[in-house]
Amino acid sequence: MKSKLKFLNGILLLSLLLILTACSTSEGDAASSEGPIILGAYGPLSGDTAQYGESMKKNMEMYFEEVNSNGGIDGRKIQLIVEDDEGKPDKGINAVKKLIEKDKAIAILGGPLSNVNLATMIETQKSKIPHISTSGGNAKITESGNPYILRVVTKDNAIASAVAEYTANEADYKKIGILYSADEYGKGGGEAAEAKLKELGIEPVGMEVFNPGDKDYTPQLMKFKEADADAIIFWGFYVDGAILVKQIKELGIDAQLIGGTGLNNPKFTELAGEASEGVLFGSPFIATSPDIQDYVKKYEDKYGQLPDMTGATGYDAAQLIVAALKEVGTDKEKINEWLHNVKDFNGVTGVLTATEQGDLNDSVKIIEIHQDGSQTIAWDPNN
Repeated sequence: MKSKLKFLNGILLLSLLLILTACSTSEGDAASSEGPIILGAYGPLSGDTAQYGESMKKNMEMYFEEVNSNGGIDGRKIQLIVEDDEGKPDKGINAVKKLIEKDKAIAILGGPLSNVNLATMIETQKSKIPHISTSGGNAKITESGNPYILRVVTKDNAIASAVAEYTANEADYKKIGILYSADEYGKGGGEAAEAKLKELGIEPVGMEVFNPGDKDYTPQLMKFKEADADAIIFWGFYVDGAILVKQIKELGIDAQLIGGTGLNNPKFTELAGEASEGVLFGSPFIATSPDIQDYVKKYEDKYGQLPDMTGATGYDAAQLIVAALKEVGTDKEKINEWLHNVKDFNGVTGVLTATEQGDLNDSVKIIEIHQDGSQTIAWDPNN
């Protein structure tokens, strides 16, 4: 008799535990569907490339604040958690793991740097988390076969191709040197520019490499000077570019400097000073485009400066994820599918349409910096 009672008591206890577990799960689900929607972002908020991360962060925060003030997503607020990757792949991996595992982010936005993106996108793929890269332009990011990665900025090989075409054909320079940084961003752009020049029948007068953070470019520049280069294609970040353009002036080298998206940052003009006048760069974004002035004014009113490309790509990433949330809710697979089928989405960096690989943007312009820091379009291949 006692054994039967023990058996019945055991069944009752197990039943009670199952009921409590079901209630707890149900309550948890209800809480998660009523609480904030967690989105994760990462980028360099410290170090030499911090301007890129800060700009991205400001743009995202501005947009999500606007969404939240208008009721959020079906009454739920967006909570953005931004982690500092310090511009380093290992730090980026740790940041993304935290955002996914601890913070329970349902999507990842960022970051601005190609080398960090190439590391972090492996983690988001493992967790099947939709990941929108903002301004990491290296072609490998979307050519990897990763079904969870998308990219807002035009990829570097397309921008480098346009830069090379402008330099050789539109501006008619004949002796062109290429200087690029020894990282994924630099190699991707530098090698693509070289390939395009050769396609146009021009052999570069030199292919020179530097390490990010170098302070002296005299050895590379003297080779260009000896070769009588009339233009230098530069693929690197704004801090390096500012040092470089000053040294070009100091060494009396009469060559046009034309770079990639790394120079599309107000910090470049600030650091380079007068030496930045006349510098050209390729980018999908310019703040003077007439159809984005509402956005430009909002940003200028809030932060007291014009938006730049790394910020604008962050803004577009934020716009895209909100549009996805409104259309399909918070299911990660549905968000990813929706993003990979985006078509004719009006962003501030261009009209965004997803390719099979996940590239959203193909626009590019050649932009000139003027003495007062303003920018104008020197060449638009689409016009």
